Formats: sequence, structure tokens, C-alpha cells
Amino acid sequence: MNSKGLFLTLVLFVAAPAALTAGGPVVEVQKWSNPKGGGDFSLCVNCCSGSPFSYNPKHPFITEITMVKNSGGFVTVQGKITNPALWRKTFRVRWEWKAANGMMSTAPADDALTMVTLAGKEQQVIQGTSTIPDPSAAVLTFFQHAK
Repeated sequence: MNSKGLFLTLVLFVAAPAALTAGGPVVEVQKWSNPKGGGDFSLCVNCCSGSPFSYNPKHPFITEITMVKNSGGFVTVQGKITNPALWRKTFRVRWEWKAANGMMSTAPADDALTMVTLAGKEQQVIQGTSTIPDPSAAVLTFFQHAK
């Protein structure tokens, strides 16, 4: 592959995930410090344009957030999502895991997003497990339901 082809491949690789998450500010909602002096871990939420939620720290729709790290360094994050409306909300979610070196890994992979439906006033626990050991952050992105 020549240098022009490599450049185009890198631009497409970097721009493709950005296109999926465009339109929503990424907000840090929880941070955990490592008491043993290692790196910190933070959970961020991204509510894309058209998703049924927008993050308001005074009235968060995701609460009771916990994080557990196993002996292999893989992290599981769990939180309770509440639909404050009286009507049903359907949306798609994706977890992105950021390594300390800045590389990202998504779950589910690429365009295969997890669909969630909440009835009015319903609560549901959602969780994700890192696809890389020792991540420094996770971004939980909410997308509009595909019609």
C-alpha cells in the first residue's frame, strides 16, 4: 500500500467512529481513583442527536453506577437507567473502552448496537464489560432507535 492509500485508510479509521457519535457532548458522570497509585478510571455518557435522553447532572437518568475490576484487569460497569417519561422509550447503546495509550475498543463491535426499550417510568440495569484489560475510561453512547 502506498503512503496515499495508508493516509486515506487512517483517515477513514479515525473518522468513522466520530461520525457515529457526532452531535452529542461527552459528559463525565463518574470517576474512580486507584488507591494503589495506578491510573484512574472514568465513565462518560454521550447522548447523540435524536436519542431519547440528554444528560443533566441535576436530574441524571443513569444512577447507582458501580465499577468492578477483575484480576485480569477487565472492568465491568453497571448503572440503573430510568425512563422519567410516561411513554415508552426505545434506543440503542454502545460501550467504548479507552486504553491508557489512547486506543479505543467498542462493544458491541462496530455498527452492531444493543437495543433497549423502557416502558414509562421503568428502570433497568445496564452493564458493559471492557474488551481490553486496564482501560482508563468508558464512554456509554446513546443513539436514536433505528426506524
